[in-house]
Amino acid sequence: MPGDQFQYEGPVTADALSAATTAPIAREAWADGYVLRYSAADGKLHPVAVPAGPAPSGAANLFYATPDGTSGAASLRALVIADIANGLITNAKLANSSATVNTSGGITGGGTLSLGGSLSLSLSAIPNAALANGSLTVSAGTGLAGGGSVALGGSTSLSLPNVGTAGTYAYPSSLTTDDQGRVSSVTAGSAPTIGGSAVMLAQVSTAGGAGWIFAGDYFGLSQMIESGRGTTTNVAPWVAPCAGTLKNFRTWTVAAAPSNSAFTVYQAASSSTPTYNATAAVLNIASGAHLGADTTHTLTIAAGDLIIFKTDTSWTNPGFCIQAQFIPSTS
Repeated sequence: MPGDQFQYEGPVTADALSAATTAPIAREAWADGYVLRYSAADGKLHPVAVPAGPAPSGAANLFYATPDGTSGAASLRALVIADIANGLITNAKLANSSATVNTSGGITGGGTLSLGGSLSLSLSAIPNAALANGSLTVSAGTGLAGGGSVALGGSTSLSLPNVGTAGTYAYPSSLTTDDQGRVSSVTAGSAPTIGGSAVMLAQVSTAGGAGWIFAGDYFGLSQMIESGRGTTTNVAPWVAPCAGTLKNFRTWTVAAAPSNSAFTVYQAASSSTPTYNATAAVLNIASGAHLGADTTHTLTIAAGDLIIFKTDTSWTNPGFCIQAQFIPSTS
């Protein structure tokens, strides 16, 4: 400490204090809270009242004094306060030279910080617990399922609820939908029925209104006149345009059958030299009748199959026709 500055604590008499200082203390009246101020006019320290404002700057020494109050002597507890230049007191001289910065709520980088030092704080992930509102609610709208409360950063799912039974329905006949237009149920139906159409399978018309039909003759859409009809090669058959079935065979003859008669259906696969085979389909005509039919049997037909008929009765008949219902199975 410089020679003109000092610090002293403890009871001291004015004479002792005066003897210990370079500048003598003037013998003047004291009051509680007075301080000593040096005066260059007489080179002495004078007791004065403590200034109302901050301590004066400069090199002057101030003694803050109070009477001892126990010995009756003009004793002082004195402290010399001198101006201290900025930066003279280091952290090592301080009883508390650091501070601790605690962090929470997603802020990191705290710790102990020396006075005059610095540290960095950063904001990382703020936990949901530190938020006033750490979740949100997803409401499933009309026709949706799922949702609900979900924490921020989490996830939830919305889906279409099950409204019907999974499956494959062939030829559905009716559908039921919910309020959102989704199919909720299916009533399975049966395969659609293709009605088919009537086709002419055989036709005979003799010139002049008279003609003979002989037992064992074959007939089709056209054939030889009377002689030659006893072989299949002289008959033009009906040709199946596509796969399907033939059923509901019916015939009408111009002349009534002289006895119980029948037309048997013959079938052959497509070929330049077809081989015909009798089928189970037989159109029976009662004696004296003009109409005959077979509505019992159904023939399975492949594309290109050939159909002709064979009679078992001989009689004078100027003409007849045979038709059936053909139902295609493919287009």
